[in-house]
Amino acid sequence: MRRAVGVCLALATALLAVWWMIEAGTFISRYIAFSHLNQGGPLSQATGPRPDAYDRAAYPFYLVLLLAPIIGAAGFAYCLLFDFALKTRSFVYAVVLAILLPLNLFNYGQGDVVLGAPLQAVVNMATIFCGLVIVAVTWTMDVSAVDARIAKALAIVLILASAVLAPALYTAVWAMYAIGMIDKSAADQVTWQHITAVAGIASSVITILKFLYDVRKDARALETPSR
Repeated sequence: MRRAVGVCLALATALLAVWWMIEAGTFISRYIAFSHLNQGGPLSQATGPRPDAYDRAAYPFYLVLLLAPIIGAAGFAYCLLFDFALKTRSFVYAVVLAILLPLNLFNYGQGDVVLGAPLQAVVNMATIFCGLVIVAVTWTMDVSAVDARIAKALAIVLILASAVLAPALYTAVWAMYAIGMIDKSAADQVTWQHITAVAGIASSVITILKFLYDVRKDARALETPSR
């Protein structure tokens, strides 16, 4: 019975997701693209599509944004029905993260015009949670081949920078502005380049330190005589 319910739930979710995407009426990638991001200047001066009556870019944005909790809720329910392990549940987190990340990038480039900063902070927290789970699961993967270790390290750097540190930094700046620690002019000076640079450097340092720790741990394990 549980398996039948889970299969029906997964099928219903797939059909709902397909219908939802058809309702968007356009390819999301035409609007959620790097060409829409503000590559220079403060976020308050971002250029690109605006969510007005003549701008269709915001329409699919909202549809896809609501697609994430639909798939996420159904996926989590399906996993709970079968008591799946964390590594299996992490696929659900990965799907939700794949939906949220481009939406975050799009809204960042619009200066939080498409989705207000308070709501974007909520989306950021969901993104950070999913990113942390994926990073933790990836870190626990036991690989020994050199190329596999390099691929694992690169994946951790990219996910940690884009899905954890970057949204965390944006949320921190907004929180400091919201509670009055900094004024708007100071917040506007935080650019896309600043956020990505700090997130990229920090994620690289964290990953390198973890990699060196694992190497030393493996070396000590080999040196320890078995009893």
